Amino acid sequence: MRKSVEFKTKMGGKKMKLRRSTGFVMTVLFAMCSVMLFGAAYTSNHQDHRFKTFFAGSNMDLSMSMSTDGVGIQPLGGVPIQSHAEQIHYASRQVSSYRIFPQMPSYGNHNCGVTGAGNKIAFYNLQFPQLLPGHFPGGMSGNIWHWMTQNQHINNMLDELHWRMGSGGLAGVTRQQYLQGYNNFVNARGLNVTFGEHRAGNSSLLPSYFAAIRNHQPVTLFLLDLWNTSTIHTQNGSDMVLMSLLSGNHIMIAYGYKIISYFNASGVMFRQDTYLNVSTGVGANTLTRINTHTTLYAANTLHITS
Repeated sequence: MRKSVEFKTKMGGKKMKLRRSTGFVMTVLFAMCSVMLFGAAYTSNHQDHRFKTFFAGSNMDLSMSMSTDGVGIQPLGGVPIQSHAEQIHYASRQVSSYRIFPQMPSYGNHNCGVTGAGNKIAFYNLQFPQLLPGHFPGGMSGNIWHWMTQNQHINNMLDELHWRMGSGGLAGVTRQQYLQGYNNFVNARGLNVTFGEHRAGNSSLLPSYFAAIRNHQPVTLFLLDLWNTSTIHTQNGSDMVLMSLLSGNHIMIAYGYKIISYFNASGVMFRQDTYLNVSTGVGANTLTRINTHTTLYAANTLHITS
């Protein structure tokens, strides 16, 4: 497998200013997620008369996604259930990796559906400034890109997405609400959305996912029940993988991939792991291992075009 160049700069983003203290917000979110787990699949039922008007005038074909609208998405991540470390010894390894950008925006203060859509729109604002009129997306400091700190333009966008998705506060959104709310926000700016499906079977990605990333199209991940965040520390002849497991339905944005192939002394590959670069909606950008410890319900591009 061809080894590609990875970004080496670390994007040390600033902490977001929340309306309440971070500790208070996260305590409330985890408590709400815990309550939701006692039922079957959670579904947000908040669809008032305003939301019904969003269905009209859509330019995106949603026929491939209608069967998923009964699956609700929990707010900002779910419940941490386990952390563990795994050491992988090898004689050699190969890495194939690609990122659209050194990192995606990581704005927040809403449920994960609104947060994921907002961060995606903030990324596309680089190409289409009419998405967030008057908002300056960010800039270079030395050779490092920094996204603009969360401001009123971002807050207004998140509030509008919350409204367009018919979102019930922190109670989350269904996949259908996410797709339609995102689409109608974009259509209202005179732009279109091209929908793509990139999942085949449980927790597996189609080759089209990697093509989409290389075409600079972030992918929305819809996770069901179990997901992870992972960091990799390379040592002499081994990788130490630190993984946090979380339980709960969740939405986050993938903007890259890292495929690691491990070989023994005979040159035989004995293991291959696929990680995705993700904006999690719960803080800094990180990796998620997609071939284990994750239930991928759907993976969709919602590419914005003029």
